Amino acid sequence: MKNFILSIFWLLFALQAQAQTAQELLKRGNAKFQEQKYMDAMADYKRAIAVDKKFAKAYHNLGNVQYLLQDYKNALQNFDKAIALAPKDAEPYQTRGAAYIALKKYPEAQKDLEKSISLNPKNSTAFFHLGEMYEALKKPVEACEAWKKARELGYLQAQERLEKKCNHAPETTPTLPASDTEKLLKSAEQKLEIRDYNGAVRDFEKVLAVDAQNARALFGRGSAEFAQGNHKLACEDWHKALKLGHKEAEHMIKDVCH
Repeated sequence: MKNFILSIFWLLFALQAQAQTAQELLKRGNAKFQEQKYMDAMADYKRAIAVDKKFAKAYHNLGNVQYLLQDYKNALQNFDKAIALAPKDAEPYQTRGAAYIALKKYPEAQKDLEKSISLNPKNSTAFFHLGEMYEALKKPVEACEAWKKARELGYLQAQERLEKKCNHAPETTPTLPASDTEKLLKSAEQKLEIRDYNGAVRDFEKVLAVDAQNARALFGRGSAEFAQGNHKLACEDWHKALKLGHKEAEHMIKDVCH
């Protein structure tokens, strides 16, 4: 009996250690992702999956890198696995929906984005992608409604689409103390580090709502957008940041914006 209990204990210990190792590999991959070392990040995500074949987040993050590198076939396979393992997580549906948009598979994209929104009704990024999908389908009314919802949820770049595509009047500029601006920038950058891209975008946009010429916020928002597969938006922000003197933006434009 004693040996049986010890065996169970060591089995549980081994499983816990295995999960921790997979988490560590995921975190290491995330750090490399932030440094734009995408091949290294993919290697770590694959190692995490080798350790824990049911690690939904690792499949999702691996698919996200593949999506950014336009390897849509493998990206979709990994998004499928992430969704199968964590069907109530809104994020994989959102990113798979974005991948379907890139492939011009609009019915599949709509289904995924709507599913993401049903799981997280405040998912402003999913609404923004819906707007892009409707624009591609030449449905301006639906596109504008989706962008309006994204803007209501705090997605500031949706305001730009509303102004350019939907004849939406510009919003009045609020005020924000300098100390609060710095806190928001730090908060956004911390969220970027832990891959909370929606949260990062929201905080960067709060800064940009009061200071549209803040190069640090533009660069950060571009990085968050790029991480979510919004290449066009990312490059727009990086070009703006570069014009305002943000030197790192030049490297990102050179590497990504072709």
